[in-house]
Amino acid sequence: MDLSIIIPTKNEEKYLGQTLRSIKDQKTKLKYEIIVADAKSKDKTKKIAKDFGCKIVAGGLPGTGRNNGVKVAKGKVILFLDADTKLPPGFLKSNYNEFIKRNLIGGGCKLAFTSNNLAYKIYSFIINSLMLITQYISPQMSTGGFFVKKEFHDLINGFDEKIILCEDYDYCKRISKLGKIRLLKSKKVFTSPRRFEIIGKWNMGIQYVKIFLYRTFHGEIRDNRFNYQFDTIYKK
Repeated sequence: MDLSIIIPTKNEEKYLGQTLRSIKDQKTKLKYEIIVADAKSKDKTKKIAKDFGCKIVAGGLPGTGRNNGVKVAKGKVILFLDADTKLPPGFLKSNYNEFIKRNLIGGGCKLAFTSNNLAYKIYSFIINSLMLITQYISPQMSTGGFFVKKEFHDLINGFDEKIILCEDYDYCKRISKLGKIRLLKSKKVFTSPRRFEIIGKWNMGIQYVKIFLYRTFHGEIRDNRFNYQFDTIYKK
């Protein structure tokens, strides 16, 4: 198995089908599997996953779900995706090949939103710029589109499941001590702007700044002090 694609879910019937369809529509010779780590969905999420032939394991918060997915993964390389992402044509072939050719242990994907709203274009530019700059210092990659060699995930014991927010940044920081993590130059991963639409475009930006400052001066976030509405976001 070349690749294991792991997607944490909770009540994702609105988005999961299009995410899985975008994977199935990829033209690639890669041998891959899709693993859905479901956090007790009460809608049709698990049925959709089964209809697409996915493996289903127990989930929880995103870090827990990703760890549980890796435990049953057969691929030498893991691709972490979110349930509301869409892969453009040629994504798997181009990004996987670049990841292997550059001999990386971790590779983040550039982000784009599925909306053409100017605010989202600004946000994606800022996010991609931060990933581009920090890759040489202390990589800050989103695991909404992240390749990693399974052996290195195992060496750091995966995600810290006690971290409530930004567990992916902590993950990248720890794994970067073992080898090179870079932002991939190939195709972007497209994601829904639902978090911004629920919380508010600029309110979300302010929240991100607060989270960044807290992590900078106090360390990782191990409680929900920012009242991040996981359930509300999952249900939309």
